Amino acid sequence: MNEMPSIHQKRLAIDEQISALLFQRKELSAHTKDSPTDEMMKEWAQKYGFDDKF
Repeated sequence: MNEMPSIHQKRLAIDEQISALLFQRKELSAHTKDSPTDEMMKEWAQKYGFDDKF
């Protein structure tokens, strides 16, 4: 029987993907201080429905 993943399992899978992306970002940014601009952060916050302070 093939069960659909629970909401909890789906969230955990997304959390793991976020962690993997943060790890990749950390590796690419090693020894540099590059960051998105405030304007970029505001655009992304608006695009994805977050508070830009997040």
